[in-house]
Amino acid sequence: ADHLAELVASHKTLAITGTSGKSTVTAMVFEILAASSRSPSLITGGALRRLEDEGLLGNAARGDSDLLVIEADESDGSVVRYKPWLGALLNVGKDHKEIPVLMEMFRTFRSLSKRFVVNGDPPAFAEFRESSRTFGFGAGCAVRAAGQELPPGRVRLSIDGVPFDLPLDGRHNAENALAAAAICLEAGVSLEESASALKGYRGIVRRFERLGTADGVMVVDDFAHNPDKVRAVLAAA
Repeated sequence: ADHLAELVASHKTLAITGTSGKSTVTAMVFEILAASSRSPSLITGGALRRLEDEGLLGNAARGDSDLLVIEADESDGSVVRYKPWLGALLNVGKDHKEIPVLMEMFRTFRSLSKRFVVNGDPPAFAEFRESSRTFGFGAGCAVRAAGQELPPGRVRLSIDGVPFDLPLDGRHNAENALAAAAICLEAGVSLEESASALKGYRGIVRRFERLGTADGVMVVDDFAHNPDKVRAVLAAA
C-alpha cells in the first residue's frame, strides 16, 4: 500500500473507491482513457479480459502518459493513504467494515483528493456533494442518467442525452457505466468518447462471467460477496 501511495502521488491519478463496483468502474475508466488515446497506466484488483488477450496478467498495464487509474481499496483501509488528482466515491454498504468506519475513511479520502466525483443519489453522501461532480439517476445530479433498458446481455441508458449501449447485464452495470462516464468527463473526456469506448467493453473476470451451458443450464461465475453485490447479481440473472 505504501508503494502504491508513492505511485499515486507521482502520477496524475484517478482513484476509485466504494464498497461495490470498484473493479468494474476502474476497468471502464481505463478502457475509456485508452480508447481516447490518453495512454493511461492501471493498477487494479480484477483482471481485464482485454489485457489478458494481450498476454498480460490483466490487472496492471503501463501507458505512456502520466495518467494512472487505480482501485482504492477500503477493505484493508489503504484508501486513506492515497492523494490522487481525482478521487471517486461510488457507494457504501455492509462489507468488510462497519458503515461508520467506512464513512470516516471516505471523508479522509475526500480531503486528500484534489478533485472529487461522487454518487449523488445516496442520502448518506450529501456531505460529499459540495465542490464535487455528482452523478446519478436523481434530479440535481450534475451528470444524470435516464432511459434505462436492460434486455438480456445488454445495458442501455442515456447520460445527459448521449446514448450508451454496453454488452453487459444488470442495473448495477448501468450505474457502473454512469460512474465511469462522470469520472472521465471530469478528466476531460467527452460523453460521446466514453459511449464509443464502452460499446466494446470486454469486462473483467468473475463479473457475471458465463462459463458455459449444459443440459439447458447456464453457469455464471460472479465474485459477489456482500449483500448489495449478491442482490445485484441475482437481479441481473
